[in-house]
Amino acid sequence: MKSFKSLSLFAILIAAGSFALLSDGCKKDEGGTTGGGGGNVVPITDDLFPLVAGRSFVYTGYAISTGGSALPDSPVVYSTTWLLAGPGPFPGSTIIVDSTTLRHPLAGVIRVGKLLFIRKDTTTGDFDFLQTLGPFYRAFGISSTDTLRWFTVAKPSAGASGTWTAFDSTFSSPAGDVRLEIKGEMLGTVSVTDSSSSHQAWSTYKTRTYRNIYVSGNPVVTNSTTSQLWLAVDVGPVQVHIAQDTENLGHFRVMTSKSF
Repeated sequence: MKSFKSLSLFAILIAAGSFALLSDGCKKDEGGTTGGGGGNVVPITDDLFPLVAGRSFVYTGYAISTGGSALPDSPVVYSTTWLLAGPGPFPGSTIIVDSTTLRHPLAGVIRVGKLLFIRKDTTTGDFDFLQTLGPFYRAFGISSTDTLRWFTVAKPSAGASGTWTAFDSTFSSPAGDVRLEIKGEMLGTVSVTDSSSSHQAWSTYKTRTYRNIYVSGNPVVTNSTTSQLWLAVDVGPVQVHIAQDTENLGHFRVMTSKSF
């Protein structure tokens, strides 16, 4: 089996923090939250992802091609481990070590290592992932070296049906002004059966992020899922969907075991 080690950011597209200003031709990020349904917001006060150093998760599942199809995996080799490795290099961040074995259509069975960065508000429990906008920039010919952003991917403070804007900026490109809007939503409680031998059922809060892209005011991508998480109280992600983009494989994962 070939082994590859790389430093990567959790893509898509979730999460992005900034350590620099946007380049010329962009407007300032806009954030916002609504409780959904027009009523009073009832925040979720449970801890949906305890960031306890040393905890680990093992997932089964499959990789998704950049075209959106599940990659063949017979005999099955796909497996992912997430290890919470303690404080990260960014203020308030935690490192997640992602180690994934998969069957690549060209390279065969490979193991890919990534470092993911998450930060959580200790008061609200809302959390973000760090991500690069590089694939988006390159797809539209946008000239910028400022690619890193924190995107909110779970917002329990918004309630079980809350919505929010994680990112909204417009960039100059050869095709005209390109606006990228990333939205998030809490989708209530969903029962998920894990992939352990006992097939345990978990009550989870489901969260989803999605993107809209407009070129010169015209929509070219609408309501395109970028990530989905199914979060069990005091545990964390029991099921994970990271959508593919133009450069990176997607992943669908279901927990098979945990270390705690």
